[in-house]
Amino acid sequence: MNFSPTKTLFIFSLLLAWTTLAQGQVKPLETSRNYYPVISILYGTDRAPEKTSFNGKSSPTLSYGQAQYILHLHYFRKSDDIQKWWRPRVPSEKKIGLQPVSPMDEKSFDQALHHGTNNQTFLYVHGFSTTFEEGAKEAAQIAYDLQLPGKPLLYSWPSHGNISVGDYEVDQETVNQTRSIDHLKTFIRQVLRESGRGRVDLVGFSMGTYLLTRALMELADEGQDFSKVGAVILISADIDAEDFKNLYYPKLRKALDGKLSLYVSGRDEALELSASFHHGRLRLGQGDGKVTLIDGLTTIDATQSSQDCGICHGLSQINGVINDMYLSLHQGIPLKKRLVDDYDNDGKKYYMLFDNVHSIETIQDHNFAIAGQLGTYLNTIKFIWLPTPALELAAGINHGFLPTQLELRWNLEDSNLRLYLNAGIDYYDQGNSSTAWAAHGGPGVELVSDSGLGLSLEWDGVKELSRSSAVISGSYLDRFLTNDGFPLSGFRLQLIKYFDFNKLLN
Repeated sequence: MNFSPTKTLFIFSLLLAWTTLAQGQVKPLETSRNYYPVISILYGTDRAPEKTSFNGKSSPTLSYGQAQYILHLHYFRKSDDIQKWWRPRVPSEKKIGLQPVSPMDEKSFDQALHHGTNNQTFLYVHGFSTTFEEGAKEAAQIAYDLQLPGKPLLYSWPSHGNISVGDYEVDQETVNQTRSIDHLKTFIRQVLRESGRGRVDLVGFSMGTYLLTRALMELADEGQDFSKVGAVILISADIDAEDFKNLYYPKLRKALDGKLSLYVSGRDEALELSASFHHGRLRLGQGDGKVTLIDGLTTIDATQSSQDCGICHGLSQINGVINDMYLSLHQGIPLKKRLVDDYDNDGKKYYMLFDNVHSIETIQDHNFAIAGQLGTYLNTIKFIWLPTPALELAAGINHGFLPTQLELRWNLEDSNLRLYLNAGIDYYDQGNSSTAWAAHGGPGVELVSDSGLGLSLEWDGVKELSRSSAVISGSYLDRFLTNDGFPLSGFRLQLIKYFDFNKLLN
């Protein structure tokens, strides 16, 4: 195969660019190490007991105890000290997940609370559609990530733990019941009274933020001493934003001044659905263009960090949020020194979370691209639009021919290593009325970095649609139209650069 100087230069440029990309990439930390910490949790619940755990039915009284949850982790976060409330799993322990709970009477629980939380701990209130076991897992994951010295606490209210027609209304009715609010109030009072000298951080998630907020409001009205409370964190709050702003927060502000924080996201599809269910009324946990800003309330928008997160409702499992909570609660770093940018919206300040440890801009953020493609008979410069991460629409200029090329690509994998199917229509004009129309298509594979630079290899077959009589038999164009040398001639190498057009405008 003979290459012109132009084609040789083009190949050299491709290889040079890709070598630079490979050298500039930082190899990720090894994540293949399995680790099985056993997290010990103190719990309170008004669920009805069953065998070795609890079900989704309500109990008229609170139950207390200790639970162990064995996590299966693929990483190990280093901490300053080895925590006393977790230990490595020994080889004889083969089961992961929630172990049989150990019930306690109230006096024994108070003693365990006093000795186990003598420094700093947190109390977690789970959200909608969560079983006791799932709530324990969430609390265990947060506990392991935060590495606070005190034993973690879980309050588990009787969510049905299902996602089906009517379950949302059932859970919402449960957190609205006076009995549910009174039970959580009792538990919070008990924790603040018996937890020794240390501080207690209160963390609510999703619908659990509503139950936590209502309990704190009533405790504030009753004159509860919140001096032991270090922070109140509401994550993905499923609370009516206007009700919180006008009815709830005024009662909380005096008692918890400066302690309340929100983590919100504009990508939270669960809260979008909840807003629709509530006749379009915004939820407190919605971020980006729907963020609710309140004077005196710290709002941290995690929209930029919420990538590849499904419905993006579980913010406590997102690296950026975990890291920010770790810096805040474990290390006590003030907001202005953490990984946030501050913004002003009509005179009200809020914070946009970013994370320079984990990548926050991924290929899914990009909506346009420019590509150079090299093939045996076809070299193309393409301009690409991505209406969705799965689809790419391209218009190209054929090197050696005058325009045009139109192309559709469907990405089978929505990741950094993606398989795809490609199809296009090409028009060629070599001058002297030597013109032709052809279709091409085939599979391809692309490796692309989150910075947007990638390399792909396609294997395309060509189907002649029409040609002018001026196309000479055996010519360059004729050989292309007849798939001369296929399948080897069908390979096309492409260097591509994705970018976010919206950011270029800002």
